[in-house]
Amino acid sequence: HVRHVVDDQSSTELQIAQAMSESDIVIITGGISVGDYDYVAESLSDLNVEPIFYKVKQKPGKPLFFGLKSKQIVFALPGNPAAVMTTFYEYVYPAIQIMQGQSGQGMMQLKAKACNGFQKKGDRAQFLKAFCDGQRVEILDGQASSMMRSLASANALVYMCEDANQIQPEDDVEVHLFPSLQSL
Repeated sequence: HVRHVVDDQSSTELQIAQAMSESDIVIITGGISVGDYDYVAESLSDLNVEPIFYKVKQKPGKPLFFGLKSKQIVFALPGNPAAVMTTFYEYVYPAIQIMQGQSGQGMMQLKAKACNGFQKKGDRAQFLKAFCDGQRVEILDGQASSMMRSLASANALVYMCEDANQIQPEDDVEVHLFPSLQSL
């Protein structure tokens, strides 16, 4: 079920409680950060969801929450489109695989040659929207979490660990293929 929630505490808590009464896994997008209208964290606490982790040192997707209540799992993903996509494929997708009795390895990973370079700002790991043909990968323009054009053109993510600060053309990089493209 898909639910839309108005930005207030009681509505948020009520909708999360209803979702939890109907599902083995609850995935929430938006409202988990620390803004004036972000009520998800408080609602999850009030519903006695045990936090396993909250916030990851990565970009996009820092305000990611994962918690448990009995055998139910709850993910609260950030609200920006690229952050939702990244955290879904990197965290939620492997959890769903495990729930289905699969290995939980997530997206297929491969090494590919970078067509172009990228300079990272900051010290967080970063997932870059990219297009990969199986051997070469182009890091797309428009890496901001809100950029939809590069998101629509991407078929993969390039992973940069927190220690890396740049990618040069022809570097071998770690590529995570979106599930529908794992036959490359």
